[in-house]
Amino acid sequence: MDKVNKKIKKDLSAYSYNDQSKLADIDYTVYKDKKIISICVTVQPGIVEGKNNTRYYIYNISVKTGKLMKPKDFVRARWKSSAAFLNKVRAIYRQFDKSISVGWKVERGLNRTNLQRVSFKYVTPYVSPKGHLCFVGYVMNLGIPENAYFRFDTVNGKYYNDDITEEK
Repeated sequence: MDKVNKKIKKDLSAYSYNDQSKLADIDYTVYKDKKIISICVTVQPGIVEGKNNTRYYIYNISVKTGKLMKPKDFVRARWKSSAAFLNKVRAIYRQFDKSISVGWKVERGLNRTNLQRVSFKYVTPYVSPKGHLCFVGYVMNLGIPENAYFRFDTVNGKYYNDDITEEK
């Protein structure tokens, strides 16, 4: 667990209570199933008008070993295969792009950009409160002025971009 604590401390070191410009609202939730513990940290830095700057940090820990799991290892423990999981991510991104589309040309551009990000570099899986396999993805969308992190549920197809505790 020392490595887990060090990783969390390193990831959150950019947010400081001693520096007003780096203040952030930090919350966390822990979910567990038989194989995995997911620690989901939501960071909402100081409000910047017109921007969604919510960040999610996901730490998946093997119940068996107590060690941090790489996204591919997590998926193998919870899904048929990495390829099947990434295909599901593609399908969810296509549906997401359609739901925020404002025109065919824009939709194709968004879809192409988001589909290029279907890899474990941009997608981090975790277990939801309901035991669903979910993931955080960094996507381009028109609902807000810039790209943003969203959370997606692979079971019900819902997506969120707010406090992670809203999934309950």
